[in-house]
Amino acid sequence: TDAFWEALLNVVNIDSLRDSKFSKSVDRLKNQDFIEAELNKILSTKPSEFWIQALNDAKVPCGPINTFSQALSDEQVIHRNMVVEVEHPDGGTVKMPGNPVKLSYTNEDSYTPPPHLGVNTREILRDWAGYDENKIQTLIDQNIVQSVD
Repeated sequence: TDAFWEALLNVVNIDSLRDSKFSKSVDRLKNQDFIEAELNKILSTKPSEFWIQALNDAKVPCGPINTFSQALSDEQVIHRNMVVEVEHPDGGTVKMPGNPVKLSYTNEDSYTPPPHLGVNTREILRDWAGYDENKIQTLIDQNIVQSVD
């Protein structure tokens, strides 16, 4: 919103973004590349924790962009069982995303390992993409997709 934009500007204090050509969201969208470059310059000067705290204090919605490792070790992700471990038939345990919807009548233990590459190729291309067998076979022959038949 325009109110969030003003609050953001008060936190980052970038004079070049106070121009009237950025006053409305439609104008900011047109100038997105410039705005992103200007924000990146200032945001890269301090740790993300600093900016998250400052923006939260200013009531600007924000959050970190986590690496995969950071996301998996996030306190809330762990608490909500958002990462589950599943035994894979080829050996070993595979970490997979858990169901984000937590309902009292769902079985949290009903996760299955991912299929092998190519196991469901024909079915997916036929049922979801609407391809006929000739089109699917052409994609397989050209090594665009894989299928285990």
